[in-house]
Amino acid sequence: MRDLATVNQIKEAMVIAVREASPHRVIIDLQHVEFIGSVGFLAFLALRREPGVETITLCGIMPNVREVFLLCKLIPDETMQKAPFQVADSVETAMSM
Repeated sequence: MRDLATVNQIKEAMVIAVREASPHRVIIDLQHVEFIGSVGFLAFLALRREPGVETITLCGIMPNVREVFLLCKLIPDETMQKAPFQVADSVETAMSM
């Protein structure tokens, strides 16, 4: 997720899905994402601005992608518990949270 055109397509698809379903919780499975550039965060942050969305949980994050989210303070760690996104190991774990 580093190409602006691709990120915009992903963002639009996610926003449309959230608007149609009107969920309070959103779970995004990232197990197939191997790299995310700074422009990639636009897709996820757009969901934070959607009315009614209370929590967004990212799951299946590969170590290198997790590191980027941590560096940008977008997911919690030992020193910072409050962040824009929650994290779970799997979709099943995220659903049980």
